[in-house]
Amino acid sequence: MTKRTMLENLEPITKPRTCKVRTVMDSLDTQDRETLAKALADPRWSPYALSLALEQRGLALADKLITRHRLRRCSCQQLGK
Repeated sequence: MTKRTMLENLEPITKPRTCKVRTVMDSLDTQDRETLAKALADPRWSPYALSLALEQRGLALADKLITRHRLRRCSCQQLGK
């Protein structure tokens, strides 16, 4: 019989987190969520311009976060959202 060690099977804890874009969208009411989803999908909105427009309305989303979300390089993709 093999002796088991105390630290056998030690692995880092990974907590699934959504990106801030998804977090902000989840905090909005249905109409605002739909409006933001349309803006995110609209190529006429540059990430920077959308970030500024959202900031003027009290929502802080950096243009880099918007870009990552649009390119599907955010944690939402890992969670299948």
